Amino acid sequence: MLGGLRAVVRHGSRYLMTLRNDDHNYVTSGKDGLHFDMPRRLTFDDGKLLGSYNTQTHWLTLGKRLYLVYTRRGAKNDHIFRHRAPLFIARFNPETLHVVRSTERILVPERGARLGNFGVTKISEHESWVTVAEWMQSIGKHATDPTKCEKHGSNNSIFIAKVRSKKNRPVKGNIRQSIRVIPYPHLKAKTGREPLPIDRTWRRLLKEGIKDASQYVKKLDQSESYRRRLNRYRQETLVIEWDGAPNARWALNVEGRMRSLTDSMPYFPRDGWKRHRWERKGDRSCALVYESDKPKASLRVTFQAKQDHVAYKLTLRVDDDRVRDRIATHLCFNHCWAEGFGRDALVWIGGKKRRLGDIPNPKRIWIRVATLGDKPGYAKLKRDQFAADGMGGNLNDAKLKGPQAVPIKIPIDGVQGRFIASLRKAGRPATVAINSPDAISLGWSFWPCTDIDLAFGTVRPGKPKTVSGRIYFLEGTSDQYLKKIRVAR
Repeated sequence: MLGGLRAVVRHGSRYLMTLRNDDHNYVTSGKDGLHFDMPRRLTFDDGKLLGSYNTQTHWLTLGKRLYLVYTRRGAKNDHIFRHRAPLFIARFNPETLHVVRSTERILVPERGARLGNFGVTKISEHESWVTVAEWMQSIGKHATDPTKCEKHGSNNSIFIAKVRSKKNRPVKGNIRQSIRVIPYPHLKAKTGREPLPIDRTWRRLLKEGIKDASQYVKKLDQSESYRRRLNRYRQETLVIEWDGAPNARWALNVEGRMRSLTDSMPYFPRDGWKRHRWERKGDRSCALVYESDKPKASLRVTFQAKQDHVAYKLTLRVDDDRVRDRIATHLCFNHCWAEGFGRDALVWIGGKKRRLGDIPNPKRIWIRVATLGDKPGYAKLKRDQFAADGMGGNLNDAKLKGPQAVPIKIPIDGVQGRFIASLRKAGRPATVAINSPDAISLGWSFWPCTDIDLAFGTVRPGKPKTVSGRIYFLEGTSDQYLKKIRVAR
C-alpha cells in the first residue's frame, strides 16, 4: 500500500510524482496533475532498485534539468534508522522515469543521525536550497540515546545545501557572486531577530585570549547609556553577507561626523548630522543619506554589491558660503560577527605584506592607525590630530596625548597600496579587503575592525565632492589577489 507522502513537480508538459511506501518508494507521471499512470518502483537507469523506502523524496529543478533528492539503502548506512542518511542528489530522466546513477552525489553527509525529513526551496531558476536537521535517533536498544549518534560525529546540526547550476556559478576562478548589502534596521525587521548580537564582541575577545579587552567590553555592555548610543549607531549600520562565509556578517559604519584636519573647528557638521534615511533596492543596492540644516549639507553613501566586491561611494555637498579644506571621514569595517576574520589586519609596506595585528600593544590602545607613504601631507596632519585630541583611548579609559603618544598610537607609516585586508584564519582560504584611491590612513582595533580614512580634500559651496572604494570578498589568499585589492598611486 502506498503511503500519504507525495512530492509533485511539473516538468515540461508532464507532472511527475513520487510516493512513499514502507518497502519501496514509487514514481509516476501524468499529463494534468490529477490523473497519473500506474506507479512503479524507483530505479536507477541500469534497472536496479534505488533502495529508497519509507521516507521522503523531493524534486529539485535547475533550469531545464530535473533532480531527485533521496535517501537509500546500500550506502554503508545500516546503523541509520530506516537508512535515512546520507542525503543523495541525482539527475532524473523524466522520459524513462529513472535516476541517473552516474550523476549521484552525497548532498548532506551521514554522521550517525537520520536526515529523512527535509525540504527543498527554489531560490531562482538556477539555484535551490536543501535544508535538513540531524534527528538524534538511532536504532535498537536505547535508540533515543543521542550519544549513539554523537559517536559518529553528529551534533544535532542544521544543514543548508545550496545547489547551483553552471549559469549561476562563478565566472572566473573561485569567486562567488552572492554578496548582500542590507541596512541593519531593515535586516532586524525582516528576520525578527538581532542580526549583530551585542555580547558577541566580548565573547569573541575572550575566545581569542584577549581577556582584558573582553572584560572591558562586557562591563561596557551593561551600561544603559552605552546601549542607547549603540542603538543609535546601529540605525546607520550596513550589514554585509557573503555566501563564501555563510555564517558570517560584517558591519560597516560611516563616521557620524567628518573632520577637517586643518580647521580650528575640526568637526563637520559641528553637532553631527541631524537626520538620516536609508534607500534600498533589494539586497544588492542601498544608500544612506545624511542631512544637516546648519550648515545646509548632505552626505550620500551608496553601496552596490557586485560579483566579488561591494562598491561604495560617498558624495558630500555643502550649500553655505564657506570653503572647507582637508575634509576627511572614517569608515569602520567590523569583523566581529565574521568568525576567523579581522584579527590579522594585513597591509603592504616595504614591498611585502605585514600583519598589523602582530604589533605589540603594551599600552592597550583600542584603535591604532597606520598612515600612507604616498600622502605625507595628510599623514602628518593625521598624526598631529590623533596625538593632540586623545583619540584612540585605552582599556583604562586614559587618553594619551602629545608627541610621546604618536609612536604608540600610530606605530606604522609608509603603507602602500591603500588597502587593509584579512585572511580567514582556518578552513578554506578567503580574503576580505577594503580599499580606496582616496585613502589617507588605515586602522585596526580590538573589535576586530579594519578601518579606512578617506579625504575629500577641499570642499567648495554648491560643488559636490565624491570619494569611493571597494570591499572585496574573495575565495583564496591575499597573495593571489594582491593586484586586485591594491590601488595604484
